[in-house]
Amino acid sequence: VIGGQIAGDTFFFLGGFLVAYLGVRDLEKRGGKIPYGAMVLHRYLRITPAFAFTMVFYSQIVSRIGDGPFFVRFQHSVFRRCDNASWVTSLVYLHNFVPFDSDQVCMGWSWYLGCDMIFFILSPALLLLHHHRPKVMWTVMIAAAVASSALTFWLVVHYDLGCYVFGKSWRDYTYYAYSKPYTRVPAHLVGMAFGFVNERWVSDPSTRPVLNRSAVKTWGAAAIVALFACVFAPLSDYRDPESWSPWVNATFITACRPVWAA
Repeated sequence: VIGGQIAGDTFFFLGGFLVAYLGVRDLEKRGGKIPYGAMVLHRYLRITPAFAFTMVFYSQIVSRIGDGPFFVRFQHSVFRRCDNASWVTSLVYLHNFVPFDSDQVCMGWSWYLGCDMIFFILSPALLLLHHHRPKVMWTVMIAAAVASSALTFWLVVHYDLGCYVFGKSWRDYTYYAYSKPYTRVPAHLVGMAFGFVNERWVSDPSTRPVLNRSAVKTWGAAAIVALFACVFAPLSDYRDPESWSPWVNATFITACRPVWAA
C-alpha cells in the first residue's frame, strides 16, 4: 500500500490519547501523584514476556521449519540479525539506538515497541505538568513537537532521505530517521493533546465547542482530503522513482505524520 508506512502513527496517536485521557482521571483520584515505578514495571512485565517468546519462536523455530526456493535466504537473514546481541537491547526497548541500524535488529518490525515504551516512560512528566502547570505543559508539548519536526526536516535534507521504498533514499531513511523516537514523537504528542482536550470536554461539557452542520462537514472533508493526501501523495514519486527533491521529501515526511494523527 502506497504510504502504508504511516499506519504506525495511528497507534502512536492511540497510545498518547489513552495515556492522557485515562492518566488525567487516575491522577485526580491519587491527589496529583503517580506511582511511577509501579506504572513502568507493570507495563514492562505485561509486554516483555510475550515479546521475548515471539523473538525466540521467530529466531529459533520459524527459521528452521520453512521450505521453498527462498527459504535459505530468509534463514540467513534471520540468523544474521538474531545471532548477535540485539536481542538484549530489544528486551530493554533500546533497540532503536543499539544497534543504530534497524537492519541489524533481530525483529526489525519491533521498532514500534521501542518507541512506544520510551513515550510511555516519558509521558508521566506531561501528566504531572498538566495537573499542576497546564500552561507549562502545553508549552513543553509544542516545543517538543516543533523540535522533533525541525530535526526530521534537517535529517531528510542533510542525508537526502526519501519515501520511495525501493530506492537508496528509503534505505537511508530507515537508517537515520524512520524508527527513531525523536522523529516519531509528534503523532504521540498529538494523541496526548486530543486526550487532554477530550477529557476536559467530558468532565466539563460547557467547554465543548458548538459546531454547526456546515462546519462539521467542512472539517470532515478537510480531514478526508488530508488522509488521502498522506497515503497517495507518494504515488508521483513511484511513477518517476526518486524524483522528489530533498525539500519535497522533507516537507512531506515531516508534515504527514502529525497531520495523519490529527
